[in-house]
Amino acid sequence: MRCALSFVGSAVAFDEYRTHLKSVSCPHCRAVGNLNRHGFLRGYAEEGSDRVVRGWRISCSNRGRRRGCGRTHSILLADCLRRRMIRALSLWKFLEGLGSGLCVKKAWETRASSLSLKCGYRIAQAVRRTHSKIRTFLCRVKAPPMVASKHPLEQTVCHLKKVFPNAACPISAFHLNFQQPFLG
Repeated sequence: MRCALSFVGSAVAFDEYRTHLKSVSCPHCRAVGNLNRHGFLRGYAEEGSDRVVRGWRISCSNRGRRRGCGRTHSILLADCLRRRMIRALSLWKFLEGLGSGLCVKKAWETRASSLSLKCGYRIAQAVRRTHSKIRTFLCRVKAPPMVASKHPLEQTVCHLKKVFPNAACPISAFHLNFQQPFLG
């Protein structure tokens, strides 16, 4: 089943996507011509208590004689993580720290965030739960690199670097390339 979540690189890319919205099929019912903008996806910023735009909602209209399903799907910015306050670049810095052998506490502190250490442990656990799915997607593009370490998280970080060598944030590149959320 196709994920009802898409990623775009910027608000400009979303505006480009929006101009062709009527020719895009609904990810739920596959009907064409029924998609409409439905509003913003807002969330709290990683630093501070400001609300920021993280993406947009798209609905498949079933009003009148339209044959849509009435369901909505989301389009997120690639530098946002689904259901998380932390940004993709901050997560990448955290993963690099973990992949270099730092413990969760040290890796979280080097990232310098106002989020609690408990949040760092939850995110580390989420990465451990999903790294096999992430590696499966990465193996579709390139074979895994030869790494001396047996630690799976370090192998995942090295594999991300190999697949997206020129990306400032390989997690954002993962979102854009595979159109799948990095953390579940």
